[in-house]
Amino acid sequence: MIRIIKNKILISLLILSIAIAGTECKKSKEIPGEDGFKAILEETDNVPAEFYPDLLAKYRDKSWDDMINSAPDKYAKFFTKESSVTTIKIKNNKTVQFIDKDVDENFKKGDIPEQNFYMFFIPEIDSHFIMRAFYFEVLNYALVNNETGTTQNIWGGIPSISPKKNRLAVVSKDLTVNYNANGIQIFEIVSGKYIKKFEHEFDWGPDNIRWLNNDTFIVDKYILDKDMGGVKPAGHVIFKLVDAK
Repeated sequence: MIRIIKNKILISLLILSIAIAGTECKKSKEIPGEDGFKAILEETDNVPAEFYPDLLAKYRDKSWDDMINSAPDKYAKFFTKESSVTTIKIKNNKTVQFIDKDVDENFKKGDIPEQNFYMFFIPEIDSHFIMRAFYFEVLNYALVNNETGTTQNIWGGIPSISPKKNRLAVVSKDLTVNYNANGIQIFEIVSGKYIKKFEHEFDWGPDNIRWLNNDTFIVDKYILDKDMGGVKPAGHVIFKLVDAK
């Protein structure tokens, strides 16, 4: 009798473990990336207590206007802006230029109006950070490598740098207006170039990257609040970048 009860308990525990495993599998998702990489996403309610320091935290609470207005004095050795031309000075006496497109003139041509603003220099990845405004609503951003002059457009805003400073991740959240992407980009910095490893848009909005190690970070997940309007938090998602090769 005792043996039968023990067997029933073991069977029950086995069924429970299978059920739990099945639940965990439903929370995980694999998405193909680029350049032989993939990302494994896992939804979680548990947020680790410690993360690697956010190397660009000092910029995140500043207003865009303050950074734009202070840039000509603070970063005068890196750039100049004359009329509609922003000229970035990189190494070896080379320059990279961003040219604004006049609203009235470009509407006549059928082009998209564009304004470019130098924001700040990122010594950790030897890059310049530029904000690009289209139609005064859609915001895009660009990184310019100070060694090679390579330019990479990115979503979202201020990127988040990995612990080894050889990768950066970008989140973009715009659920209510949908002018901009709702997704994540991951780049690797190799010989002064930004190599895209992952880019994907979601039906939810990611925000607030925190690196757990050089391959893994966690983001907050937001969804539309259909009852109240706006957005509401919906847990967290862990991203792990994996070399599929």
